Amino acid sequence: MKKLFTLILAIAAFAMGAQALTKDKIAYIDAVRAPVYSTIIKYGAPITLPEINITALRTETDAVIPEETVNDIVKGSFEWQKLSSEGEWYTVSSGEFTSGIWRAVCYFTIDDDYSKYVEFSEGWIQVVINGYSESYSRISETCIMRVVNRFMLPESSSIDLIEAVAKPDFQTIPKLGESVTTKPDVTITNTLYPDYYDCNWTKKVGDEWEYVEEGEFTEGTWRAEATFITENYRDHPMEWNIKVFINGVEWEVVNWQQNYVTVVSPEYTVGETMISGKLGTQGMWYFEDGVLTVDYIGQMPWDCTRQTTDPEVAYRLKWIDLLPQIKEIVITGENVEIQPYFLYYEGDGPSGSHPDDHVKKLTLGSGVKKVGKQALTLYDLKDVYCYGIEPPELSSDTGGSNCFWKSRIQANVAFLHLVPGASTNYFRTDREWINFNLWAHALDPADDPVGVNEVHSSESIVHRESSGIYDILGCKLDKPQRGINIIRYSDGTSKKVLMK
Repeated sequence: MKKLFTLILAIAAFAMGAQALTKDKIAYIDAVRAPVYSTIIKYGAPITLPEINITALRTETDAVIPEETVNDIVKGSFEWQKLSSEGEWYTVSSGEFTSGIWRAVCYFTIDDDYSKYVEFSEGWIQVVINGYSESYSRISETCIMRVVNRFMLPESSSIDLIEAVAKPDFQTIPKLGESVTTKPDVTITNTLYPDYYDCNWTKKVGDEWEYVEEGEFTEGTWRAEATFITENYRDHPMEWNIKVFINGVEWEVVNWQQNYVTVVSPEYTVGETMISGKLGTQGMWYFEDGVLTVDYIGQMPWDCTRQTTDPEVAYRLKWIDLLPQIKEIVITGENVEIQPYFLYYEGDGPSGSHPDDHVKKLTLGSGVKKVGKQALTLYDLKDVYCYGIEPPELSSDTGGSNCFWKSRIQANVAFLHLVPGASTNYFRTDREWINFNLWAHALDPADDPVGVNEVHSSESIVHRESSGIYDILGCKLDKPQRGINIIRYSDGTSKKVLMK
């Protein structure tokens, strides 16, 4: 257990009227900002400031300051600034957002009553806001600041871009047997308009798309069709070249008028066949509904190169033709060492060159202990879920920053999701982890897909009294679903099973 740090003694001394002898240096701030900038800065919206709540402070010695005192010690504040025609920034504290170039300035200031005992580090100060790591400049020993990137508000209030967030993601809904009346909740994030949104599911029949308003998803090709309407279109018309992004994916415009736009999603294939195969004598792989699950024990072939074509060595060749369809990868098992070039391949084998991958989500169970060079160089990677308190060792065979695709992680603003107490271990042991943004919401260790115990049918999955069935991220299920299920029993134990 860590020794009590100086700040606790200093605070106690302050409470008794004593004077601390030394100052602790704050080097880490974790905070939550609400609402986010994109929901505030909108043409015609009133000038409002987000509020910031500090959730954690740490010193240079990595001592944790008591949670109940952090918002007393350090205060977070903002101001809006607009660029004048003369090229000068000036503060705007009231009124509405008008057309032009804006920016936000964020400050963290140590309260005067505590400035006798703490100051900001003179070195690198890590600030994590809403899970996103930001760099702050030290103005003085009691104040740090950051200028947020510029925001451009258009000269007119016409609509040329709609950005929205759908929960759950559209890709998680078209499942075999699920009701077609199930639709995501869509929230428009970048504009005050449009006023109305609606969505329908369509299925491809021959060369035509047909609306399906009731019933269940059946095998075949599906897509969603969404319509955004602005009732006050004389003041807020839709531009003819409008673009619509939902969860960061651009949807195709199929119909446009000044008062509405209709767009369609990418196509989704609904089916019920699970594909699987053995990985030598040490593991299995399963693929269904866009999820590749790899369950393995021990070290995979470590002398694998990007040109290796023996499928018993280059395990990727067993699923290489599926890679364009894989949206999510789950790697489970015990003491797993993921081989070099686990997904990357070029040469004269089945696919010939690096395939076009679209993997957005990667889950590593706590049994993953090591990752080979260029093993997880995924182009569209957005989220990595790691359940190990201690991070998997990342290979440095080629000089570091080579297990993941650094430039794509940064371009995608990819997030690293961890269990409680793991973040310090990750960011200290290997600098490659620092390329990710750290998500503020910790994973539940009980949901760790460390290994799949056995394969079940739906009739046999619950064979003694259980307290619930969950997916690998802890979401409770009404009934078992194909893929990995976590069965939690009333005696406190759990089992991870694979449903056929």
